[in-house]
Amino acid sequence: MRRISWPNNGTLKKINNILLAVIIVINSYILTAPFVPLLKYEAKQRITKPVKVDPEDENSIKNIDRSRNHLILPTIQLDEPVLVSNNPATVHKGVWHRPNTNLPDQFGNTVLVGHRFTYDGAAVFYNLDKLQIQDDVYLVYEQKIYHYEVRESKIVTPSATEVEAPSEAVKLTIYTCTPIWSAKDRLVYVAELKEVL
Repeated sequence: MRRISWPNNGTLKKINNILLAVIIVINSYILTAPFVPLLKYEAKQRITKPVKVDPEDENSIKNIDRSRNHLILPTIQLDEPVLVSNNPATVHKGVWHRPNTNLPDQFGNTVLVGHRFTYDGAAVFYNLDKLQIQDDVYLVYEQKIYHYEVRESKIVTPSATEVEAPSEAVKLTIYTCTPIWSAKDRLVYVAELKEVL
């Protein structure tokens, strides 16, 4: 009968230390990852040039990049590409235009969604709750700038599909999960079109 040879105590101690280090790294990531978007937001507020768009200032409107489709929420320093696709996995990459809702040039109800927090994708709407009634929203689509004003905010259940319903009123609906780190409800903002530039 052959004897099983066990590693000596020094080798077991090294293996134990490596496993402990791996556990600490994984737990640190799990515990700190939810705060990374907030830290990025705070750093952006202090370090980078804020997204400034003033509807009264023609120069700030002229400086908006029209070469790509993107959503600008100046209040929360958000300037993100708008992704148009029929694939639901697109929401993991950023701001997603919901299929079967109007595109901005079709008027009606344009619906944009994004994650507030996710471990495996873009948390573009982490700070969406900081948006206020009467805040300006700019959606650049096909080289035109659609200027909206936030008129309503509400929290609804995930089954409240009426937020995506067609509308004769020209509006932009933006929503994400809430409370943060949970998919229990949806935080919804509805903005009314003011002008097309």
